[in-house]
Amino acid sequence: MKRSLLVLTPLLLAGLSLPAFAAETISRQEAVNKQALGTISVTGAATLDHLERNIAQKADRAGANYYVIIATTGKNRLHGDALIYQ
Repeated sequence: MKRSLLVLTPLLLAGLSLPAFAAETISRQEAVNKQALGTISVTGAATLDHLERNIAQKADRAGANYYVIIATTGKNRLHGDALIYQ
């Protein structure tokens, strides 16, 4: 049992670090030197933090390394648009 825990613990911890490779937010000035991939939209977030996290995840799934949030709207259900870059 102890041996199993010793083997599984590092594997579980490695799995927790995977989100560190998600796309990251940059400024418009930093985006000038990046290759544009397109735009993404997210709807339904309850907070700005949740909206940004959803945008980062969607940008990551689209193969982007970076994103710039260009618009946010809404009250109870937030909507956001972002440009994505490689």
